[in-house]
Amino acid sequence: MPTIEELSQRQIQDSICEAMNKRVPLILSHRQGEVWVSSQSQILRVLQDRLYLAYPQTQYQDEPPPVFQPDTLVGVSYKIRHHKHIFNVAVQGISDLAVDGRETRILCLNLPAEMQRVQRRAFERAEVPRNRSVLATFCQGNLPGQAPNTVTWEGWMVNISAGGFQVRLPAHGSPELEVGDIVEVRLDLGQEYQPIQAKAQFRHAISDERGVMRMGFQFVGLNESRQGREILSRLGDIASDFHRLAERRPSYGSGVA
Repeated sequence: MPTIEELSQRQIQDSICEAMNKRVPLILSHRQGEVWVSSQSQILRVLQDRLYLAYPQTQYQDEPPPVFQPDTLVGVSYKIRHHKHIFNVAVQGISDLAVDGRETRILCLNLPAEMQRVQRRAFERAEVPRNRSVLATFCQGNLPGQAPNTVTWEGWMVNISAGGFQVRLPAHGSPELEVGDIVEVRLDLGQEYQPIQAKAQFRHAISDERGVMRMGFQFVGLNESRQGREILSRLGDIASDFHRLAERRPSYGSGVA
């Protein structure tokens, strides 16, 4: 079974109806100025070619409240059984809707024309196999090699999934990042994999008594384009490969980003 499947129109309709009927939580992500904001919601109604969502609430305390404007592109994802469903749609507007006899603030989105179904295991962190070293090269701005004199730093990847990754590096040499900062990263995974180049958002850092810093990052914007979804599929395949290797031999590192 492929890591990512393109759903038919009938499958899209069935998936959305199931998410609405089961009150499945939705995760929304969109650009808000210079930052990416994640928020939570659920589908209240589906009418003709529109989705009516409860007005989204901030997912992380360190992020600003979500603000939506008409035509803002929003990435939406939700989990049903063993799959994660993802799609991108534009905001139609914000209004009030009578729900269970009460006026409720809602976010109106277009009904998606395309939707991808991703195996949930692709989003489970896989430890880097003990016999493999994965170098992560970062910069704030352009990708490494695309612009001269860009400040970069490097770390060694500990784990990875289609959703994000964790790296380790000496605490004294770690960059000063604020939670929510966006960086560009290149992951060199070995000869059998093409390098991964993507944007990632810094989520947290943990330092241990040995002076090693572990930094967690979340990939952002991958479901905005077909190229991004191809990267998402490759990440899912890599995570699946690492899971299979981990089942056959010990791995190092622990924790999630």
